[in-house]
Amino acid sequence: MDDKYEDLGDFNPAIEEEGPTAPPPGWLENVTGYEEMHEDQDGTDKLYPPPPAYVPVPDNGRSSSVPNVRVPVVSEDVAREALLQFVGKKWTYSSKPAHNMIFKDLKPFTVYRARCSSCYGKGRKGKKRCITCSGTGKKRCWRCSGKGYKTCPSCQGHQNLMHFIQLSIKWKNEAFEFIPDRYPEFPVKKFKKVSGDQFFVDESILVYPIVGFPDQDICDMSRKMSEEHLVKFSSVSRILQQRQSIELVPLTHAFYTYNGKDFNYFIYGIENKVYSPKYPSSCSIL
Repeated sequence: MDDKYEDLGDFNPAIEEEGPTAPPPGWLENVTGYEEMHEDQDGTDKLYPPPPAYVPVPDNGRSSSVPNVRVPVVSEDVAREALLQFVGKKWTYSSKPAHNMIFKDLKPFTVYRARCSSCYGKGRKGKKRCITCSGTGKKRCWRCSGKGYKTCPSCQGHQNLMHFIQLSIKWKNEAFEFIPDRYPEFPVKKFKKVSGDQFFVDESILVYPIVGFPDQDICDMSRKMSEEHLVKFSSVSRILQQRQSIELVPLTHAFYTYNGKDFNYFIYGIENKVYSPKYPSSCSIL
């Protein structure tokens, strides 16, 4: 063994190796935006928002305008064909009433669907121990058969854990949908399975409330959604992009007669789906 290892003495396995040590409080420099990083009392990492420089600030004086739209009209042929397709999927329904019915009125409604979505990311802080020396600050010397030590090249013998901010980013789209419920006879939840004519789209880092639209409920909900998204997501994440849109979802109430009795059904969505709470004739098996 070289003379330079003699002052270290012989290796005694009864002596425990020194464990990892952490730097004293205040030793590390603060990173802008993460000055108060710490673990919760239960030992779990908490979520932290991005630095203030990255949080967008809304301009309360701005707004988005929407063009006027034309209400779509459904013809009798389209209404009859939609009902025939609906009846064809119901094996207990007869197609005879759909073929022989007489239309009394086709009443179109104006139904708007507003959507607001935000894309954002979340981050978590973390710590990582030196994998070369397992946090001891030293590494067993193989040149002296374990009777001495050499300085750990990763931590230079300081025996300190390396501290850094480790972010785990999770990208997510948060969407909110609103349709005014003004037609008690038609379940508004059925609109979720059909599409509409998207005639307005506003996309930016921050979108602004819609003003001047004929349906005031849409304007009010646009303002509410933009404010709620900003408050909810900017505190624990970074909003990357926002988008709001308005769709015109076709809805027609069809009234008809069959065998001297009055019936009705709804045609909704671009796909011309049918909702018929009551149908004139159905087959039954005893």
